[in-house]
Amino acid sequence: MKIKLFLVLLLTWQTIFPQSVNKATEEYFRHNPFKTEFDQFLNKLISDPVLLEKDIKKKTDSTLFYVQGVYKSFSPFFFPANHCKIILSEQQEYTDSLQMEVYTYFVYQLIGYATPGKEGLNDIKEEFEKLNRRFRKGLDVSEQKELKRENEQSGIIVNYTYKDMIFYPLTIAWATTPGNKENIIALTIRFFMLDNKAYLPVPAYSP
Repeated sequence: MKIKLFLVLLLTWQTIFPQSVNKATEEYFRHNPFKTEFDQFLNKLISDPVLLEKDIKKKTDSTLFYVQGVYKSFSPFFFPANHCKIILSEQQEYTDSLQMEVYTYFVYQLIGYATPGKEGLNDIKEEFEKLNRRFRKGLDVSEQKELKRENEQSGIIVNYTYKDMIFYPLTIAWATTPGNKENIIALTIRFFMLDNKAYLPVPAYSP
């Protein structure tokens, strides 16, 4: 019953989700799931000739859908990324502690790899601050976690929400490995797919 009511709310709320998430998807991701039918989006993503090193796992009775690939000639970031990785994966969560009902959603992630060293580290930090300032204007910071290695900062993860959504619609993060050998910036968007359309989650108390 809870799932059915949730889906009704989802359909009635489809036109008023935060525009900052949709706009970020349009500007940073090469393919936007909110712009077309979901199967069209998926076909464009998988068949994209710019996407290399593809790893695709189709949905089965025991596994969920997963696809990842590498962009070597596409980057939406201001810094000269070595390459970018894209991941689209299906996830499942229970609606209550009794684990009686489960809902499925998609995680869409773009990871940019900056050059090794201090310059690359500064680049991902600057990109992170740019994104953080932007998303704070339309979303609420629900959780911020600092990553540390040997008492030194090695990254930050920020989860954004909007009116108590069922899950975080957006996450940004930066991280670096020892010696700054690998510097990454990640932008993650989570959404539902219903009737061949992508939707952001509905707030617990929708307007």
